[in-house]
Amino acid sequence: MDVRVAPVRFEGERWYLLPGLAPHPLEGAVTTRQEQGIEFLPGEGDHLLMFDASWYLEPWPAIDRALEQGAQVHAMVHDLLPIEQPVWFRPGLQQRFGCHLDALLGRVGVLFAPSVHVQQRLAEYVNRKGLSVELKLLPHGGDFFAGEPLRSPHGLPTSLQTGQGPIFLVTGTLEPRKQHALILDAFDELWNSLHPAKLLFVGRSGWKVDALIDRIDHHPRLHDRLFHLQQIDDAMLDWLYRNVDGLIYLSRAEGFGLPVLEASMRGCPVIATDLPVLREAGGNWPLYIQPRQEALTQALMHPASRKPASAGRTWASTLARLVATLENAYA
Repeated sequence: MDVRVAPVRFEGERWYLLPGLAPHPLEGAVTTRQEQGIEFLPGEGDHLLMFDASWYLEPWPAIDRALEQGAQVHAMVHDLLPIEQPVWFRPGLQQRFGCHLDALLGRVGVLFAPSVHVQQRLAEYVNRKGLSVELKLLPHGGDFFAGEPLRSPHGLPTSLQTGQGPIFLVTGTLEPRKQHALILDAFDELWNSLHPAKLLFVGRSGWKVDALIDRIDHHPRLHDRLFHLQQIDDAMLDWLYRNVDGLIYLSRAEGFGLPVLEASMRGCPVIATDLPVLREAGGNWPLYIQPRQEALTQALMHPASRKPASAGRTWASTLARLVATLENAYA
């Protein structure tokens, strides 16, 4: 079956078909203005995919209009953490996220989850609501960068390019469940014993981390052993995965754990929290530990060596699985 994939946007009840998506600045391409698109109305045979976080939007007038015309809507729920662990998030997100999810469940055709863990949690949630929703597994791919690998990373602090001392990378928004403070505690212990390791945080400053940000900004090792980059483009992240001595991923909970997969597909050693969902993403690649300072310190003292990259899973295979699922559901 021939399938046309196209980006769309909505305003109120109106839909607009876009000729393409303008490159994102972090893709490293020349940025262009996003075209507004041509107004159209989804209908019979159209499948609308809601795969990003949309709970701060109000899509339902547009969604309902499309459903009335015979379109189908499908969605990805990446995790249920705002409901299950509201203390980790901004105030009010639990209610907003829950209301959005409930509205989605009343309209969705196929609901996708990125991991077996999330699929099971969703099934429990749906059952508690007394609903019947088709849940399908759709794991992520790890090949986010398709360009030529960088030979020299422009804009990266020189001391991170010298090769003096092992470099460990931590990616992701600085937020409570990622445990950046615990990681920094372990490195402070190493630095106090004159260990030459370097620590690079890559991620935007998020919520409920004011004390952590203040600690980083005033740390005596900042720009020497400790580094924080708010954001980098895909080419730089690819270079880091290929050149650092390890990725540290000590999240307390995840829906998938994409950096673990991305790192493994570039031969980067990984130290990760021993969570079932991260074992789904990383398989046998990471060193799994309990998220405690002493366990991390020991892992850092005896780091794994780089080895040939794992084959991993591509986004093309994820797309093929998505299309096959919808073909089978609506054959």
